[in-house]
Amino acid sequence: QDAIAVAGAAVGLLGVLGPTALAHCFLATAGSAVGGLFVAAFGNVVAGYSGSPFWLDSVWALTGGRGSLLEYVVWVALFSLGMLRWVTGWECGVYALSDVEADVGCTVDVDTTFTVPLVHGQVHSA
Repeated sequence: QDAIAVAGAAVGLLGVLGPTALAHCFLATAGSAVGGLFVAAFGNVVAGYSGSPFWLDSVWALTGGRGSLLEYVVWVALFSLGMLRWVTGWECGVYALSDVEADVGCTVDVDTTFTVPLVHGQVHSA
């Protein structure tokens, strides 16, 4: 158990403080695993498999091996999709917001550099 604890601590430490490539891999893996768990636990609450109305009890049930096969399939499927998204570099989400509407799309490049002053007449020279 000590060796497992040391290995887990090393992976966690390198995932946060290590090289960028390793940190990105760690974040994609942990995020996909936790995100999939959260959705599967929601399914557990809705289906009532854990026997408790509390979402956290469903999380503990799934991590303790007391979930249904469908919940584990959902968890693994979401984990796999998250990892596939990371491996392929596919990005999708809200990238820019206007006052009226949100521009939602995939791989949208938004230029955030300013070429003119925001307030007319207030140009400061360096």
